[in-house]
Amino acid sequence: MRKDIDVIDVDVRARARAQLVATAVSIERGGRPVLVDLSVSVTPGTRLGVVGENGRGKSTLLHILSGSLQPDEGSVTRVGSLGLAEQELEVSSSRTVGELIDVELADARAALRALEDATVALSEGRDGSDAAYAAALDAATVLDAWDADRRVDLALAELSAISDRTRRLSEMSVGERYRVRLACLLGADHDILLLDEPTNHLDQHGLEFLTTALRDHAGGVVVVSHDRALLRDVATKILDLDPTRDGRARVYGEGYDGYVTGRAAELLRWEQEFEQHRAEEARLADGLSAAQNRLRSGWRPPKGTGKHQRATRAPSLVRAVNRRLDDLADHAVSRPVAPLRFHLPELPALPGTTVVHADRVAVEGRLDGPVTVTLESGGRLLVTGPNGAGKSTLLHVLAGRLRPEEGTISIAPAARVGVVAQESPSVDTRRVHDVYEGHLHELRYRGIDDTVALASLGLLSSADAGRRLAELSMGQQRRLDLALALAGRPHLLLLDEPTNHLSIALVDELTEAFDASGAAIVVVTHDRQLRRDLSDWPELALERRSPGAPTRAQPHDHRASRSASASCGHQTALVVHSDEPSALFRFDGEHLVPTALSKGPWYEGTLHGSPMLAAMAWAAERHPSDVPREVVRLTVDLIRAAPLSPLRVVTETLHAGKSLDVVDARLFAGDDLCVRATAQRMRTTELEVEPEPSVSEPPTPPVDDDLGEPFFGRDDGGETAFHHAIDLYGDPSHPVPLAWFRLNVPVVEGEVTSGFVTIATLCDWTYAVPVVAGHRHHGDDSDAADGRRTFGIDTDTTVSCFRPLVGEWVGIRTRSLVGDHGAGVSGAELFDAAGPLGFSSQSVLVRGVQGAPLTIKETQ
Repeated sequence: MRKDIDVIDVDVRARARAQLVATAVSIERGGRPVLVDLSVSVTPGTRLGVVGENGRGKSTLLHILSGSLQPDEGSVTRVGSLGLAEQELEVSSSRTVGELIDVELADARAALRALEDATVALSEGRDGSDAAYAAALDAATVLDAWDADRRVDLALAELSAISDRTRRLSEMSVGERYRVRLACLLGADHDILLLDEPTNHLDQHGLEFLTTALRDHAGGVVVVSHDRALLRDVATKILDLDPTRDGRARVYGEGYDGYVTGRAAELLRWEQEFEQHRAEEARLADGLSAAQNRLRSGWRPPKGTGKHQRATRAPSLVRAVNRRLDDLADHAVSRPVAPLRFHLPELPALPGTTVVHADRVAVEGRLDGPVTVTLESGGRLLVTGPNGAGKSTLLHVLAGRLRPEEGTISIAPAARVGVVAQESPSVDTRRVHDVYEGHLHELRYRGIDDTVALASLGLLSSADAGRRLAELSMGQQRRLDLALALAGRPHLLLLDEPTNHLSIALVDELTEAFDASGAAIVVVTHDRQLRRDLSDWPELALERRSPGAPTRAQPHDHRASRSASASCGHQTALVVHSDEPSALFRFDGEHLVPTALSKGPWYEGTLHGSPMLAAMAWAAERHPSDVPREVVRLTVDLIRAAPLSPLRVVTETLHAGKSLDVVDARLFAGDDLCVRATAQRMRTTELEVEPEPSVSEPPTPPVDDDLGEPFFGRDDGGETAFHHAIDLYGDPSHPVPLAWFRLNVPVVEGEVTSGFVTIATLCDWTYAVPVVAGHRHHGDDSDAADGRRTFGIDTDTTVSCFRPLVGEWVGIRTRSLVGDHGAGVSGAELFDAAGPLGFSSQSVLVRGVQGAPLTIKETQ
């Protein structure tokens, strides 16, 4: 049976005349103009760099150019194929590296199949086979389809990207996914490449490969970047989105250096024109005032004098000046927009103190050692090395967020540590000023009163401070991360790839400010310009281990006046020392790392139920959303006990509706699934709602001097994370007892815990409230009057809330039922200081202690 000839739909002529033209494009986001009347064109050979302060619309422009976002006004003409690399790649839980490659190489593979079919048809002498073969050959040749897979493999290797085709994208970090995506685009050989911050996740070798690939690309390139070295090496033109005199974006020729010169000249002209305009307004205003005064007085000098003639002309002079003022108003020169200026706060020193000392540290699979770092007060250290060498891991070890598996880490007891991780910790619906004020509250709770006001840093405008985190650009989120790190005036400042997403001007200001700071500072970077700027700092160059060979940390001490050192040698297992943990988890950018406060009471080396609920609520909230949303329901299935080891969180969108989305979250220990959750998130809106009448008077939260004893009467690790009291409202045998809880530490170190995450964390006690009531009522450890001892292990928990938490206390009023086959269920009403808050429920696996039989029908 003959097969019809397939012809791949590739317009050979379109590739030859590929172009991307935006005409008079305008768009508003969140009610404010982002792009105004922008026009730009890209043709083969054009390499357009896009620059501008954070939040100016650079990523928005790429989405408009690609067609994934429609402008409010204007049009975009696209001829040829486009490839877009966004800063973050949305992925499903099952999509693999191989599937992503298949998508990008679909045209090339279809062209080869069409050529194969056309070859068979030609050999069989079918009608039209000559033309079909010629068309198929042209298409495969234009796409260079025979070489497509090799190009992708080469790019994967050169960018240090994961090449395992079966690896799931959801199991990879943001940087790993971006490198795979970038390699696919470079290998696919699109006519026009649209790249958003492509250098953020590349090491030195990857940067060199990318630079060469872009310079050699035959098509057009649009690259949004703050990497000055890349822009200088690659860009033929620069599109500047920063403010101008007429409000329109500018395109500068002659590459990055032409932009620097042209931008400076334009700003100077703008300032001069503004001053001239203001001086002319003042001169005319003075003349108008004098003429009006003469008119009001009615006085005239004697006839025949010059003064008489001028006074007589006063009415016409007033009219002329008014016309001139109207003309100036019609052609007003706006005041040059003063850019934000970063002000590094005074960061204190600890004279004569070793701020941090890491002795022969190593973390299996993440930081091969031994690595030794000693940093005195005011010291400096630059950490470099290829991807996978363990730079970020070392930074988390130095911060005390990650315990090394070998070696010791000690941080001066008086030292405050500020950390800017490589990726922003979370994006949710809270407003910037609420996040910052919450962080200051946490600092004050820890005894740090000398804090920094957000406005004094010059990192975010007052308007941006009032916006929700989900509305910020990645650069603005990065500015907030920096502000949070500086808020407590740290003695040790740790910066992981500080140039990622930040504007060029801010990076320059930050670099200059380092010299005046008394704090010890460690910078991890691949940025070539920043490395040149910090060339007088001591450098620790980590190396990635080759299979079968140990990794060595290569110290390069430039003998700056400040001390920093790194040493190599044999690995020795030593006892780990660290300060008391201050949160349930530490987040190292890829894993949630449990602290001792997460330890559970039942099984050695496993988590308490509350931290597992906390992790799922935290993950559901931080899952990206294009509009502000609040989690209103969370259902968590506890599949197996999670170990006290780094845990990987994976989230995906199951349903993306306009008003409601559904998020799936999973918690893995290695490849083992421990916890799975489903969250409903509703789009927020402002409503006038009449309060529901209460069935009874809302309970009142306790005060600190009226707290009860700990639930289980002992310190099991997990319990110390919580400070709670139980109030049974009268008779302890009341069938529906009430207990109050509050979360005493953050869920994730360095982050302000949201109200919903707090509620979800504490709802692990839903089943336990009446059980403990039974303990108190019967005066022993029994769950009922017969003294039979049992314990319950949660299997699932559901939390539903209809409004945000008010205050810090969560009240749980519960009823629990237990069957003689070992199944328990419970349902609770939730309260806070303002009244009813929502509901929670649990299913529980109930077992007797030391084989005691189960005879309980109901727990009170």
